[in-house]
Amino acid sequence: PETILLCDSIINFLICNRNIVIEIQTNTDSRGDILKNDTISYRCSDYLRKLILQKADIDSSRIWIKGFGELNPRIRELAHSLNRRTLIVIKKVLS
Repeated sequence: PETILLCDSIINFLICNRNIVIEIQTNTDSRGDILKNDTISYRCSDYLRKLILQKADIDSSRIWIKGFGELNPRIRELAHSLNRRTLIVIKKVLS
C-alpha cells in the first residue's frame, strides 16, 4: 500500500514536471551483511522504478536509481526502521 501511494505520487509529479529527472534512493538499516544490504537497497529502488514505468508513459531516462545499503544512517542501532527509507531526489532540470 505505501509503495503504491509513493508510486502514484511520483507519477503525478513527473507528469506535471516533464523537465525533471529524479533519483530514487533507498537505504537499509545496519543489521545484516553489508553486501546483502547493498543488493536489497538497489533492488528496492529498481522495483519502484519499474513499477512507475509500468504504470505510466514516462521516459525511463528521467528516473535514476541508487541503493545506498546501510550508508547514510539516520540513527545507529536505536531505531532500525528510521534507516529503512526511500528518498526521491531531483537530480536535473532539463531545458
